[in-house]
Amino acid sequence: MTIAIGTLLGLLLGVGFAFVHNYLFAGIAEAEEIESHAGLTVYATIPESRYQQQLNKERNTHPLDVRLLVQAYPHEPAVESLRSLRTALQFAMLNAKNNVVLISGPTPDVGKSFVSANFAALLAASGKRVLVIDGDIRRGHLHQYFGRQRERGFTDVVARKLALDQVIHRDVVPHLDFIATGGLPGSAAEVLIQERVGQILDASARNYDVVLVDSPPVLAVTDAMVLADHCATVLLVARAGRTRVAELSESVKRFAHSGISVAGALLNGLDPKSGRRSYGRKTGAYRYVQYRYEEAQPALVSRWRQILVRLGLGR
Repeated sequence: MTIAIGTLLGLLLGVGFAFVHNYLFAGIAEAEEIESHAGLTVYATIPESRYQQQLNKERNTHPLDVRLLVQAYPHEPAVESLRSLRTALQFAMLNAKNNVVLISGPTPDVGKSFVSANFAALLAASGKRVLVIDGDIRRGHLHQYFGRQRERGFTDVVARKLALDQVIHRDVVPHLDFIATGGLPGSAAEVLIQERVGQILDASARNYDVVLVDSPPVLAVTDAMVLADHCATVLLVARAGRTRVAELSESVKRFAHSGISVAGALLNGLDPKSGRRSYGRKTGAYRYVQYRYEEAQPALVSRWRQILVRLGLGR
């Protein structure tokens, strides 16, 4: 009997540990988690596309070609989701102070450049004059989507080495212009805090219907907050299964500390085969790129009480 009880307790503890670990540390699975626990409106949920993976491979062998999902596979579910974002953005920008939109994410590899490139092309397809700027001057690769080089771009205009007109790639797709990052500066932070950055974005805003800025990740460096100061609308991209709600929450806090409100979020990379409808609270520790921050954990009794409530075994 004692052995049986011990075995049962061990099994329960093992299951409980696995449940708590998933509860605290797993990535976001559903849009409702973002809305419920990060307080952000989700403007679009974008499923993973096998065709995008194919385009990524083709881009490596044909680096000078424009290869966008919205052009190659316009009826893909991921593209349809971006169309819903286009509609939502119109309402989000109604009372905005300017027409400059910043697209970022808590950490690298959430798909913000994929969103920026394809969303810009969708806006242009609707007849708007659009400019997309690669503001991720440390690690930006937006130029690869448009078959361009990163040299001669944003940083060169900030440094007054080139005029704005000299770095604009015209009509990379109809009605869409593009500015690459430009030469790598010695200090990205010193470049972005210059008054010249605001002047460039203001001038661009006057010449285009929409200006999109693809920025660095929020939790990695301060660049996103500096750029966002010139952008009236800020969107955060999260990746399903990777981004944690706490990472989004911390990103929102950092923008708020700089006096900037986040308009909403996009959940990218959903598994189209998962068929999941329920969602769980995965709000544990958020990750930095070079370091890690752990949220203070509630008392063990309080944590288990929350778990029991979730299982319908307590109140």
